[in-house]
Amino acid sequence: VYTGLSKSAKPIKGSGLFGGFVLDNFSMYPVEDEGRLTNFEIRDHFLIKLYSLTKFKEIKKTGSMKELIKFHTDNKLLFMSYNQTGLKKLGQILANHENKSKKEVFDLYEENFLNVFSKKAKTTSVINVLYHAFGGVSDNLNKGEKKFFIDSVEEYRDERIPLSTVTYLIHSLAIRFGNEYLISQSLLNPYPKDLMSTSDSGKKIRR
Repeated sequence: VYTGLSKSAKPIKGSGLFGGFVLDNFSMYPVEDEGRLTNFEIRDHFLIKLYSLTKFKEIKKTGSMKELIKFHTDNKLLFMSYNQTGLKKLGQILANHENKSKKEVFDLYEENFLNVFSKKAKTTSVINVLYHAFGGVSDNLNKGEKKFFIDSVEEYRDERIPLSTVTYLIHSLAIRFGNEYLISQSLLNPYPKDLMSTSDSGKKIRR
């Protein structure tokens, strides 16, 4: 951002006129600097939030409570990995014990849905959810297969493999054992695979 027209005016880093307006008015929506998107973790969080919101908007247009409940069910593990308290709040909104109108329920759900994604999911929370999901298929596995999964999770914890490798493993097990609940979970496929690149700039980005 240029502070003046003279040659001596020093530029400062900032969001600019348009970017600043967007951040001031739509801060809860998926907004990210294109330079920061070269960082894999930031890009992953951005795409998860973007595609989750897009799906919600499509359902909101239909005004179908049945579809909203299905959306909530299909996103339970994803929401859990981001914010367990937020997940519980969304469930309470859907229960609608106060008999709010359909519009009020959708609006309140959207507000709290966006809050769930306000921060990137913590690795420890994601790992807890991975083990939770694994519990749905682990009874059918032998010791070697269980150990392989545990080792994979630890490799993810140490940043030796991406999360997508572990979720792909869970997805394959869910298909193998016909676990429809896991198959439907957005955590295992949060956005199109064509965008699932693990390339990274290698730069540490300040949050």
